[in-house]
Amino acid sequence: MANYTVRVVYNKDLASEYVFPLVQGITEPKAGTKDTIINGRRADGAIVIPGGKQSQELVIKGKIWSDTGYADLMTKLNTMKSGIGSDVATITKEYWNPDASGGGAWETTWAYTVKRIEPIVFPDSMQTDIQDYTVTFLIISY
Repeated sequence: MANYTVRVVYNKDLASEYVFPLVQGITEPKAGTKDTIINGRRADGAIVIPGGKQSQELVIKGKIWSDTGYADLMTKLNTMKSGIGSDVATITKEYWNPDASGGGAWETTWAYTVKRIEPIVFPDSMQTDIQDYTVTFLIISY
């Protein structure tokens, strides 16, 4: 079994990309539809009205780490805040395939068009060397 390096990349345009550091968890979108279900009040059964694809959130959790101290950690936090805006962007999950031609290449597992719908959450900490983060996106296009 091959060993692959995985990364999650935020692209708001061709000129700028942000690679999420030390990703610890991703809520993978689930396939499904958004149906309307009307349950009967007097009898068993229901009416199901088929709908389109269900709106889903993509939540990325991870850690920002610095071994050189507070100033470097703050720089990384500010880079994340400025690099991940609330504009429509593309999130890709990629892995490094060392067996690809040319000595290896990043290959995409999935890509979604997203919009950040909540502020980036940095849980309370002393912010001395490690800081957790949570970023929530709404998937606009599959």
